[in-house]
Amino acid sequence: MYYQSYSINMIFKKMKKIFLLLLLSAVPGINRVYSQTLYQINTKASSITVTGTSTLHDWDMKSSDVTGKMTASVELKEVNLISDVLVTCSAKNLLTDSKMMNEKAHDALKANTYPQIKFVYVSVAALSNKNGIFSGTITGNLTIAGKTNKVTIPFLGSVSSSGSIQVTGSYGLKMSQYGMETPTAMLGTLTTGDYVVLKYDLNFTK
Repeated sequence: MYYQSYSINMIFKKMKKIFLLLLLSAVPGINRVYSQTLYQINTKASSITVTGTSTLHDWDMKSSDVTGKMTASVELKEVNLISDVLVTCSAKNLLTDSKMMNEKAHDALKANTYPQIKFVYVSVAALSNKNGIFSGTITGNLTIAGKTNKVTIPFLGSVSSSGSIQVTGSYGLKMSQYGMETPTAMLGTLTTGDYVVLKYDLNFTK
């Protein structure tokens, strides 16, 4: 009698565990382990552009010397996880058609002392997928001219048929937040504004 009762209790406990596991597996996002893949930035298909204003005209500087990496989980062209993002850009590779503007901008960036602009991942929030587009915000440490600030940047992206991931977005900032002096030229008649917009277009491949 005791043995029969013990066996029934054991069966009940096992059934309870199985039921809980089935319940957890039925709830999206609970106890889900995603397969993660390391992606590298494809420099040839990536760029960073900085746009701004001046007393004479608007301006932009573009760099195609962009390197970095990220870890992501992709299933059926949906991105379910993003982490460990690192993006670096050569300060001296940010260029315009104007030699004078390049020199002034590189001086403001303190490019000789701090040759790299760098973003280092901290976290990703509000990651979602809809109609083949994923979006969210990424928080990280952005270093420009040797000064680092924590920033939160929105992003949009998509996964191509070949499996590469294209990510785009923009972020506005003030040069003074990074200890930079706004470039001036022509005896002060040309002065750039403090506010600039950093735009990125990054292609990641396995």
